[in-house]
Amino acid sequence: MKCCGCGTNLGIFKKYAPLSDGGICKNCFERLGFNFNDKDSFSHYRCEDILHGYGYMMKSQTDVQEKADTIELFVAGYDFKQDELKSLLEYENDEYTLSKKEFLETVADRVYQFDTEYLPATIVHEDNEHDPNALAVYVDDLHIGYIARKDQKKVNLDNIAAAEVEIYGGKYKEINFDDYEETIVKGETPYKARLIITLKKEEL
Repeated sequence: MKCCGCGTNLGIFKKYAPLSDGGICKNCFERLGFNFNDKDSFSHYRCEDILHGYGYMMKSQTDVQEKADTIELFVAGYDFKQDELKSLLEYENDEYTLSKKEFLETVADRVYQFDTEYLPATIVHEDNEHDPNALAVYVDDLHIGYIARKDQKKVNLDNIAAAEVEIYGGKYKEINFDDYEETIVKGETPYKARLIITLKKEEL
């Protein structure tokens, strides 16, 4: 069996977390922000949602992606900002309200109740007694979370040309193909934010 993220072989001497359709190595599991030593079912649920529900390939979207001119990472602290993140999702997905017959005939992937939003973001240094290097993330005047401590050194405020967040999550519907019969399954994931930072060209 190979890691569904990096593709390395998963054997008896390789630490990994089992998933419903395979496994993910310790490094990839933790890059997604989960604690390998506390592999609870909720963490697995979130991990599988990231890997499969949104169609991201782990190889290209580990917890921090560095490209030629952008940095991508997940905003930390979303567990405490669920109301704020939900308030940013304004438009209901038309496919979510389809009848059962229409849903089974037309939908292929997981459908969330609200459309994903891409919004301008601001990153500011925060005077925080618990973390003197805290970097807070805002959408307008709404505080939605922080840059994780492990990522702070990779974010230079003077080197940012623009930033936006991708907000997603919440209630969803998807088709279950078990037992050769198509049924609609409902579920819910936490609301999360993925931050995309565009760097100044002269600093590349």
